[in-house]
Amino acid sequence: MGRTLLAATLIALYPRIYFGFSFFDEAYYLALPAGFLAGHAPFVEERALPQLAALLIQPFVALWIAIVGSNDGLVLFARHLYFAASVGAAFVTRTMFRAVVGERFANLAAALVLVYVPFCLFALSYNTITLFGLLLGGAGLVWSVACEGRARSMAWTTLCFAMVSFSYPPMLFVALPALGLGLWQIHSAAGGVGLRDAGRGVALGGAIAVTLLGGLLLALGFPAAFDEILAFSRAQAVQGGGWLKLRGMLREIFFQQSFLALLAASLLLLLVPLSLRPTPRFAVAGAVLVGPAIFGSAIFYREFHSPYTALPFALTLLGLAAPLAFALARERFDSRWRRGMASYIAVSVASGLAIWWATSNGLRNAALGFTPAALATLACLALPSRLRDPDEGARQPPPQRAVTVAMISLVAFGLIDLWTHAYRERPPAQLEVAMTDGPWKGIRTTQASHRFLRTLDADLASVRETERFDGAPASSVFFYDYFPAGYLLSDLRPRASTLWTFPVGRIMQGTLGLRETYVAGLREQEELPDLLVRLACIPSQPRVDLQYRAQDPLPVFFDARGYEAILERRCYRIERR
Repeated sequence: MGRTLLAATLIALYPRIYFGFSFFDEAYYLALPAGFLAGHAPFVEERALPQLAALLIQPFVALWIAIVGSNDGLVLFARHLYFAASVGAAFVTRTMFRAVVGERFANLAAALVLVYVPFCLFALSYNTITLFGLLLGGAGLVWSVACEGRARSMAWTTLCFAMVSFSYPPMLFVALPALGLGLWQIHSAAGGVGLRDAGRGVALGGAIAVTLLGGLLLALGFPAAFDEILAFSRAQAVQGGGWLKLRGMLREIFFQQSFLALLAASLLLLLVPLSLRPTPRFAVAGAVLVGPAIFGSAIFYREFHSPYTALPFALTLLGLAAPLAFALARERFDSRWRRGMASYIAVSVASGLAIWWATSNGLRNAALGFTPAALATLACLALPSRLRDPDEGARQPPPQRAVTVAMISLVAFGLIDLWTHAYRERPPAQLEVAMTDGPWKGIRTTQASHRFLRTLDADLASVRETERFDGAPASSVFFYDYFPAGYLLSDLRPRASTLWTFPVGRIMQGTLGLRETYVAGLREQEELPDLLVRLACIPSQPRVDLQYRAQDPLPVFFDARGYEAILERRCYRIERR
């Protein structure tokens, strides 16, 4: 059954990458590396932290553009990169759990890794690099503690955690203690010889990471730009926050209380078989409830949020239950895997809490860290109990059956969710037009989005040739607000302090203080953009309508420098310097 479900998941998942696209997050993840290739300077001109993850995928973007000669089909190419990374993480997860628990569970765990697509976006970003890095690094940590070849495994683990910390800097405060925990566990399990082997692996992996990643940062001038990037992050209000942030985390739980209570009840019933006198019938009841709990989640959320919260919340709850599940099931694990799984869970729970604290997406993003621990919770439930009487167990439904039912429910929900929702798009079945050229070539979207992109692309091409600056056509552009997709659509050089400007007041990052940082970055540039594209509306789902306040620093800055409108459409206006 496990192999069949895993194969079916792969077959059902792959065609989904051809449906829907986002003008926002996904476009931003690719606009950054493409913009760097076009001359937008990392750290000097771009101030947002997601550029770190963009630097990791830039070689792939550069290779595609070099082969094709343009960015046609870039988004679909990037989705194939994501799909390959997802399959790789699922394969490594399957290999580890097959040794610890067994093949059926391992196949189900791999299928669950595949269907958890953060925000339904098939994109390599700081989110997904963190998720895959924790899955791969966590597996390496388990192997390092439990098996031979510790030098190689710890080098692998160190590189994975370095990649995660580079993409998502707050994770550095988890990665370093995680390596220390692994070394301590190896010393406890294998003594001085094992510790020396593991130490060599950490030293090797650390040397490679420092040489490659540290050298890249130094070459791009990161230390000199640290203050500006820190000020930009603070203006976005996305990191930390002290007691107010803690209160916000608790309010998130309260806001989702109906769904979380229902799901938590079903998961608690799943945990019953880990008691000293297991009653597997309760486990089966809990497993049966998992499906209705997660499928019913849409009742408690607005349409935009429910598709992107239900599965992550389930993984977060399972991850939070991992320490208890492991404490109850500790004796079920073979002695050589026990220490490794303890480290796996500890690192995952710490990562989930750190991400929950650090990100503006809060609870929705916490599952990036909690996913390995969620798999560990299910593994604890799937292992046979050594305390159950064999005769009694033969007459009752085994707890493994309950875990199988629960995991199939989670995988099925993930697939249905992906095929009935697209991030800020209509459902895939309603995406009737396939793009035939440009960065979104080969991807299906709505008529409105297709028409909008076609018109904007034609207008930019026309304006670029007709508007002359010192005898040359326009060479640079700035899109605002909320439209990083413009930098993928146009091959004009970006002139901005960040490629994703947030509107005032619409979302958490939309503060006047943040707008001031945009203006400060523009003032530091040697020259202003030749063209401005000022958005009035974006045909997404839900539709975005933009209004600019009279005291908004950004339009005030441009108006004072004599920009004039040369073309106006319903959803945007193009201005020239």
